Amino acid sequence: MQMKLKKVLTTLMIVASMSLTSQAAFASEVAPYVTGIGDTQNSAITALPNQWFSLFLSNAQDQDWYKWTNDTGVAKKATGQLFNKGTNSALRLGLKIDYNDGSEPTSILYSKYGEKGAQQTVANLYIPPGATVYAVVDSVIFATEQYDFVLFVY
Repeated sequence: MQMKLKKVLTTLMIVASMSLTSQAAFASEVAPYVTGIGDTQNSAITALPNQWFSLFLSNAQDQDWYKWTNDTGVAKKATGQLFNKGTNSALRLGLKIDYNDGSEPTSILYSKYGEKGAQQTVANLYIPPGATVYAVVDSVIFATEQYDFVLFVY
């Protein structure tokens, strides 16, 4: 009886390890693509303060846009940070402010993209009550690699 149980458990472990190996191999071959979300300023992803996003660009023309509106009733400052997880692409981060008062929004203030895989920051932008800060991630040198983005508000 004990020998039969050992054989069954051994067989189950072999089958389980084979299925785990095949799933891992499949996952590394197929990259998930999310397109059409946040690709323009008008369709920007609403970001909560200090919320981390982990995405990637799907092609050299792709842009990912994020936005946060200051509805706190008091002025805030915002800092955007981009962490390029890859080493083959050069991504850049840009921030702009729409004051929502009828005046023209600011131009996009880009970080210096620097070296491939580098962290970038656009810091200490003044966001008055009612204004919306927009962040955009795009590529200077494209490769399908993951990045992390966060908008700190303080």
